[in-house]
Amino acid sequence: MIQLTRIELENFCPFFGKQEIPLDFSTKRLVIFEADPGEGKTSLANAINWCLFGTYHNNEDDIKKADFALFNDDILVNSKIKEVLTCRVNLTFEMEGKDRNKNK
Repeated sequence: MIQLTRIELENFCPFFGKQEIPLDFSTKRLVIFEADPGEGKTSLANAINWCLFGTYHNNEDDIKKADFALFNDDILVNSKIKEVLTCRVNLTFEMEGKDRNKNK
């Protein structure tokens, strides 16, 4: 069985800086993300989709805007000219008792 055990985000959409979300399925089979509107639930699903399949859903028709929209707004506003910015999603899966990573 394959289980998602950790989600790491860096400057992805509303997630500023490095964020880690550990998932524990040892006592349950389902995890529900509950939060107020605009708190990042859809962005979290988009992060998983982007990392696994390389696609990102948003309402922009322009591909460049869609790629640009992956970055956290605060990191873009506060960046310096020619500064290298990082937008990263790392998923950790447990498969047959061993951790496996998927990065984007």
